[in-house]
Amino acid sequence: MKNLWKKTASGILALLLVAGASPAAMGVKTFELSALSASAEDDVSDNFTYSVNDEGTAVTINKWIGSGSEVVVPETIEGIPVTAIGSWSFAQNEDITSVKLPDTITEIENNAFNGCKAMTEINLPDGLKIIDNTAFSSCSSLTAVTIPDSVKILGVGVFSSCSALETISIPSSVTSIGESAFRDTAWLKAKKLEDPLVIVNHILIDGTSCAGNVYIPEDVTSICDMAFSNCRNLIKVRIPESVKSIGGSAFSYCSALDSIVITNGVESIGYQAFIGCDSLKRVTIPDSVTSIGGGAFAICGKLEYVKLPEGLTTVSNTMFQGCSSLKYINIPDSVKTIDVRAFASCPSLTKIVIPDGVESIGFTAFMGCSNLRSLYIPASVTSIGMLAFSLCPDLIIRGEANSIAESYASQNNLTFYDQSVADAEINGVSLTLSDDLGLNFVVGAATDDNKDDYSVKLTGVCAEDGKTLPLSAKTVNGEKVYCVTANVTANNMQEDITAELYKGDVLIDTVKYSSRSYLREIADIRGDEHAPSYELMMYSSALTYGYAAENYFNNGTNNLSILDDEEEIEKCKRKIHSVYSEVNEKHLFVTNDLYKPDNEEAKFSLVLDSKMAVRLYIKDMPAGTQDTEGGLISAAGRKGGSDYPSYFEIKDITPLDLGKDNIIKVGDKTYKFSALAWVYRMLSNENADVKNKRMAAAIARYAFDAYQYVHGEVLMY
Repeated sequence: MKNLWKKTASGILALLLVAGASPAAMGVKTFELSALSASAEDDVSDNFTYSVNDEGTAVTINKWIGSGSEVVVPETIEGIPVTAIGSWSFAQNEDITSVKLPDTITEIENNAFNGCKAMTEINLPDGLKIIDNTAFSSCSSLTAVTIPDSVKILGVGVFSSCSALETISIPSSVTSIGESAFRDTAWLKAKKLEDPLVIVNHILIDGTSCAGNVYIPEDVTSICDMAFSNCRNLIKVRIPESVKSIGGSAFSYCSALDSIVITNGVESIGYQAFIGCDSLKRVTIPDSVTSIGGGAFAICGKLEYVKLPEGLTTVSNTMFQGCSSLKYINIPDSVKTIDVRAFASCPSLTKIVIPDGVESIGFTAFMGCSNLRSLYIPASVTSIGMLAFSLCPDLIIRGEANSIAESYASQNNLTFYDQSVADAEINGVSLTLSDDLGLNFVVGAATDDNKDDYSVKLTGVCAEDGKTLPLSAKTVNGEKVYCVTANVTANNMQEDITAELYKGDVLIDTVKYSSRSYLREIADIRGDEHAPSYELMMYSSALTYGYAAENYFNNGTNNLSILDDEEEIEKCKRKIHSVYSEVNEKHLFVTNDLYKPDNEEAKFSLVLDSKMAVRLYIKDMPAGTQDTEGGLISAAGRKGGSDYPSYFEIKDITPLDLGKDNIIKVGDKTYKFSALAWVYRMLSNENADVKNKRMAAAIARYAFDAYQYVHGEVLMY
């Protein structure tokens, strides 16, 4: 039968050639050899269907049609080398127990042996370069595999669900390993018991057993697709500069992940890399990253702030879709395209500045950003997709007259302001160091000549809530700016303040910000700029002070257990000594009788209100007693005890004044006391309430770092 088929085929080919048609043109390149028997006399090629490439130089096995349990793939068929085992060619065959492949094979295509449950042995030949996706998936009897050192690529799920696979030899030639390549193998389970970070050839292939804080080793060059996917106990991750790529879905649905540090060196972040990371609040992406896949941060419900890298050209499709808490996002000047649904359903966004150079805004790109109030669209934008800003009812679009931005606004019944009229915006935020943390909203275009044209209405939990204020001059970072200031107490640092900029009666810009967000953002920026340590510590301690105040006054649940550590408490006490010595002429900290707990003549306390104050109680002193030093009048109050019917109060103490001695004179007595002394006494009291003690530690750190920051020096402690 075989020889007859050959002769018949030769006759057909001859006729085609006479007619002027080539076999390739007629599609004659797939051959099916029906084996009538499986006897040893038959050619092994009778057991396969196969195809020949257009050049006639290589054969791919398409299907095994033989019988028996042992498979031998020939080196050649019809004199042509067999170079590939095709997709699904042996898949789901439960009779095959062993396969012998020739050295001519360079690729095993996807699913080639998928589901060969009885297969216990296969040789992978020298010269093999690629083992494609799920090629050996669910080969549940396979126990050992030796991958030759010619192989460079292992595909997705290549050995997944090979439950008995205990021994795998992977050569250094392998430079690419697909997601879940060894999932549910005995080999991977054993590796995870040795170390929850499974690393092969500098590729981190699995970290799903990790918990808590993870520092990826410096020699890792890539993080595999799905490496940490659904790792529910992962909290913090630091990715070193050696890593060049973060794979697709690498950290998807890591629901407890609240901090990710990506160092400069990473070049790409894959598709849906951080999708569904519900605890992630802030992400700073270094400028080394040039590619971020679609859906990379989608449905990260608590994500508030993202810094995108300079050099990024596309904000990919669905990159931030469903990030319901996203408030602050920079779009770099390098971006050309904002893709489909890039920011869809981000209701916390209030302002977006699209930089000059952006050319297209995709279909539904900002759909459902229901609180988006201010948007600048430059003239460089030549395409805005349908429904790009649908369900944004209060949106004001600013741009150039007769631009596509104006056309889009007109067609969609949105308010449009010509940029020549809406010539200013709130383009800066800063924080004034004091107990009331002054959040400054800076109007960059304001000058001495035009400042009176503008006003800002502030709303939120601040002293100025509901007020419309004129711009006032202030020096910020050594420069004169015009701004308005919202005074926010420490316990409300987390609260957003909305600033609406008016030119006359026309609303031209809206910004929403919080003191906490500013501190986090400036800490990221200045950290990248290698700012002095005392400056970075100031931002950190101010945040800690705010967290402690929120817990103390608002019953917040911020984790401040670090302040309970005995070593940290001793550090705080030394910092108090250091600040006190710098601020005061004479070191009365230890010798002052007023600071002794058994002193009966007078007592003092620190009022932990939204603003700090110091109170001095003098024994048997009636209300209305005058302080001859500062002119204070004592107020009635018996919190010092029944023998202390009144007190003097020094109010509104700023962090810079916490270490300063205050002086009260009554008759011939002079009392000197510092607010930090109360803090020291609280930290020294073993029976103090945890909430009080944490607040005291936070104040000590804040006062110390505020002094260093303002004076630009590092104190010893």
